[in-house]
Amino acid sequence: ASYLEREHRIPAELAVAEVAPFLSLWGFPAADAQRWREGAPRPPTLRMRVPSHGRLGGEEHYAIACEFLDAQDRKVFSWVGMRTLVHLRAGLHDLVKAALAEA
Repeated sequence: ASYLEREHRIPAELAVAEVAPFLSLWGFPAADAQRWREGAPRPPTLRMRVPSHGRLGGEEHYAIACEFLDAQDRKVFSWVGMRTLVHLRAGLHDLVKAALAEA
């Protein structure tokens, strides 16, 4: 997180009120932290894949390659992060499961 802040001016955390202005800097039409602007082109796509994995410190780690694509499917930003299954469950699986249950 500190690397992204230092090298790309991407904050590790954003206050809810800062989400839409931050996303607009990248060309994403956010109305607020929860919704896209009405009438905007289709929202961006988050593409994730797992190109590799390996043992590190006694645990299996997975390379998670992520990229944001704009409405024309052009890559706007990409990154790779190493995560364990514990990280993926708490930081992705559980959040998506809860969001789908609310839908």
